[in-house]
Amino acid sequence: MMETLPHAQEIVSQEPLFIFSPPAGLADYFAPRYAIYGISLVYWVDLLSILLLQVLIASIFGYVIYRVVIQPRDYESTTTLILVYGFILPFWMSMPIYYLQFIGVRNLIVRFVSGCLVPVVSMFRATEAAHGFAPEHCTRSARDYVTYYASLLVFSRDEKGNYIRCSWRKVAQHGYNFLGYLVILGLFNSIVMTSDDVVVFGGPISNRIEWYSPERYATWELYANNMIHAVLFQLYLTTYAEGMTLVWTSFSGYQVDQVMKNPMFESKSPSDFWSRRWNLLVHRVLKGGVYKPVRKHASISLACLAVFVTSGLFHEYLIFLMFYPLPEQLDSQGYCEGCFSSLHGYTLAFFIWQAFLILCEIVFGRSKFFQTLARTLPSKVRTMLVIFLGLPLAHMFSEPYARSNFFQSGLQGVPRVFPVE
Repeated sequence: MMETLPHAQEIVSQEPLFIFSPPAGLADYFAPRYAIYGISLVYWVDLLSILLLQVLIASIFGYVIYRVVIQPRDYESTTTLILVYGFILPFWMSMPIYYLQFIGVRNLIVRFVSGCLVPVVSMFRATEAAHGFAPEHCTRSARDYVTYYASLLVFSRDEKGNYIRCSWRKVAQHGYNFLGYLVILGLFNSIVMTSDDVVVFGGPISNRIEWYSPERYATWELYANNMIHAVLFQLYLTTYAEGMTLVWTSFSGYQVDQVMKNPMFESKSPSDFWSRRWNLLVHRVLKGGVYKPVRKHASISLACLAVFVTSGLFHEYLIFLMFYPLPEQLDSQGYCEGCFSSLHGYTLAFFIWQAFLILCEIVFGRSKFFQTLARTLPSKVRTMLVIFLGLPLAHMFSEPYARSNFFQSGLQGVPRVFPVE
């Protein structure tokens, strides 16, 4: 039974709902036949079950942190630091490795979600508490803190700190949004995933060894592929976040804060992209668990650098986690034939580049020249400039995902149309 579940297979084959042929007059432009695939509900239930089990484990840690750190206000003491840095962080770093091996997870997106959501949120909410930066509204009782610590999404609050009720009409709207994003993601997948990897435009250097070659910077294909990968990541994160929002609001009855705010097409500056639009869940936990503790003893620039270096390091860890072979995948010599192997260090370099852009904004952004530029340039032009500043090194982050089966492993969760060979 376990082996039939989506998480146990890297790519799950599905039978198409039906197969059709384009009109005869379009035969020169399209494939002879196309197959339409539906959504696998088992995939979403399987993924949600894994997340909820992790949330249950996190709730236990939240209660311990409240009793040992929050309630007695024992911040930055030896006991607190040993608990958080000596036990909780190592647990959340190592748990996904054994957890994924124990239940036999091969699906790369399930691995990514299992490693980057509950463990990451739990680690940085623990460091946030250890240094006394847990939000005041969540420290009123053990129930409030456990709800805050273990919940992936942040429940919205009014000016008095009370949860905001979510009407069934709004819950239904989240359902419509989720279905809409599924369709959009499925259509985009259908367009860009017709090859073995998601390097749509290829390029003069497109093999698996030399994707990081400096020669690619002189090619337009690099930037075109980077843009496609960035949009694909945004669609995946937005869709999955909306799915979690639907679940959280349905079962809790309360509103949650938005995770993604269309960063690729509405950001006005690098700080706007990272601080107010892209993956605000991770932004918040990094702000509380890294930025504020470092800012307490250092400058804004060093605190920003610490956030991006930390983000780069845990994304390096995610790459390790995704491509770490299961014991049954290894041969007698300990080699995994067919497993994807990614180089490390490039993801960290990408985030350091983003930190450099933020630091430049901090240093030069308030100058008269840049203030005038910000007022006079149309918003769409500003957005384009922000995106093109990030594109040159974007492949250092995205291409391990694009050249592995990462995006293909999530296809079963969306409707799609693919040509039939």
